[in-house]
Parts: sequence; C-alpha cells; structure tokens
Amino acid sequence: MGVSAYYQAIPEESRLFHRVQTEKQFSYLFDLLFPYSYGIFYILMWQHEDDGSLDEILDGVAESKEIFNSRSEVDLCFNQLCAELEQASRLYPGLEDRGIYLEKIQSVFEERLVRELKSRQLDRLLPYVEKLLGGDRPFGFEPQNGLDLFIVPSSIVREGVQILREVEPETLFNPVLAQLNEVIAPKEADELARFRRWRDFYLEAAEKGEAVLIEFC
Repeated sequence: MGVSAYYQAIPEESRLFHRVQTEKQFSYLFDLLFPYSYGIFYILMWQHEDDGSLDEILDGVAESKEIFNSRSEVDLCFNQLCAELEQASRLYPGLEDRGIYLEKIQSVFEERLVRELKSRQLDRLLPYVEKLLGGDRPFGFEPQNGLDLFIVPSSIVREGVQILREVEPETLFNPVLAQLNEVIAPKEADELARFRRWRDFYLEAAEKGEAVLIEFC
C-alpha cells in the first residue's frame, strides 16, 4: 500500500452514515470532499474560511453535470452535508477529532504486523491486518462505481483490534536498536510514533463501537 489514506471513525447508527449509504448526491459529495486537507469534518471550517478553492471544487461538480444538474443543487447538498456533520459532532462528542492520516506507510505496518503475528503463530488474525489498513469493502451509494471510499464495519473493528492488543508497538519498531545506525534511527522512531497514533485511533473506535471509513488519495 504505497498510497496515502484518511481514516475516520463513524457511528453506524448515525444519520450521516445512513445518508452516505442511501443518497446518491450526498454520497458523491461526501466521497469527493473526504480527502481534502484534514478530512471530512474540516469542511465545517473550510466553508467559512474559503480562499476560493472550495468554491472552485463545487463549481467543477456542477459543471460536470455528472451527478448534479446545477450549482444550486450542489449548494443544497453541500449545506445538507455540513448540517449532518454538525449534528454528528453534537450527538457524538469528539467525533470530528477521531480521524487520522497515514502517508504511504501502510505497507510498513502490514509487513511488521504480519511478521509478528506469524512468529507468535497467530495466523488466525492475519486477515484482519489487511482489513484494518485497507478496509473490508467499498462503501457508499454506488460503491462499485468508485473505489476510493472503504469501510471497516464496527464488528470487524472490534474483532480486528485483538491484533493491536496482542502486539505492543515497541515489538514492531525498536528505535533503541536502530540508534546504532544514524540513518535508520530517526525513520524507525517516526514509524513507531505513527503506528502508535494509528493503534490508539483504532482502540478508541473499538471502545466506542464505531465503524471506520477509509479514503485513499
């Protein structure tokens, strides 16, 4: 996985989750805006501090005539999306902060986790490694037509975090040993820090019973 990805926790019982699944225009705009800047909740701030880039994106959506027939239709859907994000933030405090960005490091995480699980003869957990990193299946109104957005259902999050509880980050990344090499040590320490953040993100999602959406970019 040599690509970057955003991970965002989402309650499956939320109206936001339901509308992304069932409404074509809403799902399209959610998928389109998800990877911009700091994730989907960033648009709540972006709409008030737009330097013209957001307006340009929405213009492009309207001009393509692919999903929307006019800019007014785009604006209506965008306002509804913002309203749903605001409601989700109110109903699920801190949801807007339960997201993480990984930049081209998933393959490193996968290699270290698979190696460690095999060494412990925990092969039964191997299928969860790929699911936690890359998702269980495409997600959205027409998931087969655009494969950018994926979901890890809450049931798989709950089962998959067994891996993260079984394996301490320090067993995968050892900056102490790497200090013998001045080139490797900083890289190893950085990878360890990023793995810890990703691990903590998933542990919190499991604790709250939330699913995880993944958008590759």
